[in-house]
Amino acid sequence: AGAGTSGLGYLRRLVSLAVKAGKLSTRPTISTPKVQNERTGFFEPDDFAAVLQELPPALRSVMTFAYLTGWRVRSEVLPLTWDRVDFAAGVIHVRYLVAHGRHGVPPHRIAPKTRASVREIPLLPQLATVLRRHKRGSRFTAAPDHVFAMSVGTPFLLHNVSKRGLRRVALAARLELAHPAPFPARP
Repeated sequence: AGAGTSGLGYLRRLVSLAVKAGKLSTRPTISTPKVQNERTGFFEPDDFAAVLQELPPALRSVMTFAYLTGWRVRSEVLPLTWDRVDFAAGVIHVRYLVAHGRHGVPPHRIAPKTRASVREIPLLPQLATVLRRHKRGSRFTAAPDHVFAMSVGTPFLLHNVSKRGLRRVALAARLELAHPAPFPARP
């Protein structure tokens, strides 16, 4: 059962207790709806390789990282700094997210919503290779620098990523990008 049906178990238990206590004379039928919110639209490796070739070189590492991790591009991938990538320990430390800038306030770091969001992500060999290659080709490799920085060292913003690559590639491939996180993590 999905999150939408989790309360039905409590309701059924409540009804059973009410019948047992004599508060209800009959037990009503409580049907469980069929949940149809399964994620779809995953890129298979060959499809992703084809899309990757169409992207500008500056965006290939960003999108490869997003594809391999399933992270949200805006709040998790783009704010990543090199001090969070620990090649020696083989992990990426997740300590903060980035809030969207609005009304003249630039994007800024915020604490994750839950303690479970503060975590270590295994740095899988394929991901480590992508990040090492990316770091060798970057002028911005100090600990506080953004992993995915523009030519002047500032972090990519989502509208840059979308405007410079994703929209063009999506149009060429006749894909619909419902949102700017085109590579959701597989369940």
